[in-house]
Amino acid sequence: MTVHRIARLALSCVLVIFCGCGGGKASDDDLKAAQGIWNLSSSQGYQLFGPPDGAWTIAKLTITGGKYTTTRNNGREDSGDITLDASTDPKRCTFTGFHRDDKPRLAIYDLSGNTLRVCMFDGDHSSPDYHAQRPSKLEPAEHVIVYTFTR
Repeated sequence: MTVHRIARLALSCVLVIFCGCGGGKASDDDLKAAQGIWNLSSSQGYQLFGPPDGAWTIAKLTITGGKYTTTRNNGREDSGDITLDASTDPKRCTFTGFHRDDKPRLAIYDLSGNTLRVCMFDGDHSSPDYHAQRPSKLEPAEHVIVYTFTR
């Protein structure tokens, strides 16, 4: 193997790991099933922006293609790209543009019929590795929130 071929192989591996591109057909199927409007049914765990019915709480998640929009109770919208990786356990999703931030927001998800559960850290935004963290299980915990959406 030439040095160039090895470098291309290494770059491909990095892109798969960091872009969430390794999910294949299962990820495509989940993204297709996730299309549409999801209304917040409940949120459990850490509440950075107050109670579930508070002004800053996400009320709706809309997924169209590889894009998403969240709408908060106060009408504020955030939007960006969403990628799903169904090849991992738990399944992973990544949001860009969340809270209008330039860093991706790492999360895990479960999609079952008309219920979508998304779990992410929602805590210490001053931590330098805040955005680099991804929960390991779909359970509320300190600085971890689980959103349950239904349609």
